[in-house]
Amino acid sequence: LYATFGNGSTTFKKYDINANSWSDLQPALLGPDCGGSLLYPDSGDFIYLLQGGGSSAFAKYSISGNTWTALATAPGSAYCGGDLAFPGTGGYIFATVGGVGGGSGLIIVILVVLDVFKRGRGRRARRGRPER
Repeated sequence: LYATFGNGSTTFKKYDINANSWSDLQPALLGPDCGGSLLYPDSGDFIYLLQGGGSSAFAKYSISGNTWTALATAPGSAYCGGDLAFPGTGGYIFATVGGVGGGSGLIIVILVVLDVFKRGRGRRARRGRPER
């Protein structure tokens, strides 16, 4: 289990179920805020972070390397209600941008596509279409 603590904090931790303890990891490049989201796409070495708080900042964490890498910004800023999702197949992560204007309560239903990895290989997909 991996966790960020929100409110702009870059604290990033891992929970060991067997030892019932938390350990510190490399601080996140982004301090997640309202609408920030972590996503692990079912396999591979990377965990993805969308910052939220009205930002379009996006990064990935290497589990094996304990390192963060900044990625190209998302095509829209994420506010409260923003989230990341992986549909289970394909080379895409989907993001909802959440409430408009910093959490006005309106949720945008448009999904934006972030082609940031080739499933199982941790490589960037070619822009415009997933690699096969």
